[in-house]
Amino acid sequence: MGYALMVRALATLLVAGTSGAAQVPVETLLVEETPVHPAAYGFVYYSTLTPVDVALRDGSRAELWMFDGAAGECVAIVGSSDAFAVQLLLREATPFGRLIAHDDSRTESGDARLRLELPHTGRYFVTVTSVGAGEALGAYTLDLDRC
Repeated sequence: MGYALMVRALATLLVAGTSGAAQVPVETLLVEETPVHPAAYGFVYYSTLTPVDVALRDGSRAELWMFDGAAGECVAIVGSSDAFAVQLLLREATPFGRLIAHDDSRTESGDARLRLELPHTGRYFVTVTSVGAGEALGAYTLDLDRC
């Protein structure tokens, strides 16, 4: 089944810092034949890993998010879920480009956290998946912000 430009109702965003925050659909774009959600600083995204999401080699499912960043800019990315142990992977330039950083929720807080200065100006991709091999599904949040 091929992916086309579509709106995905499961992925929603919450405008950070507003009372009565609104949820709106987030687009899903096709980047190098991979479905990717555009993301922006200052938002918390609510979504769900499902059996139709990107299948990784280890049998797990993943959603990919992309954002544009500037060299030297400090970014803070947090992934949380009550349904599965979250793993975050940050790659540059393409959905499965060079790995810049990764973290998983094997921490005390249960959140996967990335905090780093970006090495160059350009496009970055965050992969949200579960820790370990095999399919773990469920709701999660992704918080993208500057440090």
